Amino acid sequence: MARMTTAERRGYHQICGQDGAMMVIACDQRGGMRTLLAADPEAQAKISNEMLGNTKADITRYLASKASCVLVDPICAVPQVVDEGVLSRDTALLIGLDASGWDTSPEGYRISKMVDGITARRVRELGGTGGKIMIYLRSDTPEANTQNMATLERVIADFSSEDLLLVVEFLTYALEGESKEAYTAKIPELIQGRHAALPRCGLQSTQAPLSRLAGILC
Repeated sequence: MARMTTAERRGYHQICGQDGAMMVIACDQRGGMRTLLAADPEAQAKISNEMLGNTKADITRYLASKASCVLVDPICAVPQVVDEGVLSRDTALLIGLDASGWDTSPEGYRISKMVDGITARRVRELGGTGGKIMIYLRSDTPEANTQNMATLERVIADFSSEDLLLVVEFLTYALEGESKEAYTAKIPELIQGRHAALPRCGLQSTQAPLSRLAGILC
């Protein structure tokens, strides 16, 4: 396992509270937030990125200021929350790399989507303490993970080149045709199986159920 660098360690300290635990206010959603702000699809479609950005700014100002870190998307909320003084000086900033939704392979596997143009350098330019990526993973089905793991390896290499903190979230999901009961029964195995993916990508294991930090312990 790769050891965390000094810069990664500093970023880790910043996203954690005084007790050493992370309390991250996640408001990187766009589609999901639109469903909370409006009841019907027509009204949701009228909610602009500017309106979402204002909502996220309020969340950052009134809620995230009480937490150690806030997670926002790179489309609606930054660099405004930094440039306009909304983000508290004591609150770290993680910037999400993934786009809304997912692609589907011909076999029916979920493929993680990234926001175009959001590199480690861009995260740094936006004032981010680090980046966060969500990767779909089925540890019991290696062929489902080929494209996603390639994406993850590319992003890890990019963030390593900038010596910037990267938080990785592995998310399991039900395969096409898999019943809810069968999937639920497999969840403990799927979570445990994710550990096998860590050495390949240079990640260190964490105690958080869904999060991984590239080159860093959580």
